[in-house]
Amino acid sequence: MKTQRNYKHGLLDGEYVKYYDSGFIHHKSFYSKGKKEGEYVKYYDSGFIHHKSFYSKGKKEGEYVKYYDNGKMHYKSFTQRVNEW
Repeated sequence: MKTQRNYKHGLLDGEYVKYYDSGFIHHKSFYSKGKKEGEYVKYYDSGFIHHKSFYSKGKKEGEYVKYYDNGKMHYKSFTQRVNEW
């Protein structure tokens, strides 16, 4: 698999994309200061979306949507972070 990523001050920063050997995207995410931030999308090797999730400061938060390998939605769930002291 090939990976395209960016670093800033030694930490992952910006778009991160990993590819199957076929050239299709395996997953795509974004990083800020070394932590996942925003949308994360994983794909089947056919190119259909496997699942989508969202991150804030490196932790999963918000909607999670899983799909069948034919592209139809399987289910949705929601993750809400609890205040961390």
